[in-house]
Amino acid sequence: MSTTTATPIAHSGHPAPGGPAAASGYRLRADTTRLEPRAPRSLSLEVLGPHDAVLTEFEERHERPMHLILVSTDLARYAHLHPRLDGVGTWTADLPALDPGAYRLVADTVPVGGPDLVLTLDLVVTGTAEHRRLPEPVDVEEVDDLEVALDLRDSPHGAAVELTVRRSGVAVEPDPYLGARGHLVAIAADDLGYLHVHPADGTVPVSFVIADPVPGRYRLFFDFSVDGRVRTAAFTVDLDGSAAVAGRPEPGGRRR
Repeated sequence: MSTTTATPIAHSGHPAPGGPAAASGYRLRADTTRLEPRAPRSLSLEVLGPHDAVLTEFEERHERPMHLILVSTDLARYAHLHPRLDGVGTWTADLPALDPGAYRLVADTVPVGGPDLVLTLDLVVTGTAEHRRLPEPVDVEEVDDLEVALDLRDSPHGAAVELTVRRSGVAVEPDPYLGARGHLVAIAADDLGYLHVHPADGTVPVSFVIADPVPGRYRLFFDFSVDGRVRTAAFTVDLDGSAAVAGRPEPGGRRR
């Protein structure tokens, strides 16, 4: 299996290269890091602890023992997966069909008795890749027959994110999904730094706080369920550590 070193980090910041990860001894190992294009397949993973022991027991967080994020390096492709764990420590992740290119796999998990871990692994899908430019910031995205509106503001605790789902102009309350009304993943455009932030209490809008993000441009992926179907709305945002900017201000304060 292919391996990479892993970094235990808080959900509100980037891994520090050569920092605590180097001493932690945790690694993510996969049966391969090279995939065939445009064909769904299963990927086998193991989490290795200190002394290369395969870990077999994990805590459930947000109704799953592992949240696996797959994202292309141009941030155009995204999937939130929940792999299956067998009794000997092997995870099986069902990957979607992928276009050629480079991808980052992020495993968010907590071994029993261990630290919160964010483990990364780089994958390559063979073939000629088409690099897609990151979309410019906007504050409204359409997903199927739904409209998702993003509102970013400063708060005493960091960048406050509010997302409102509407159908035909009427606000829709998302279904419970993994113990919440929605989940937010933020990936930094420059180094693929990972943030996973869960919502504050409440219903509509679905609210999050990103505490002390590293300044820069991010792609936000909002996973939510309506009518029993999970959907994802994606936004490009600029965060400067004190002010969150979804787009350019228009008269009246609205950002586009």
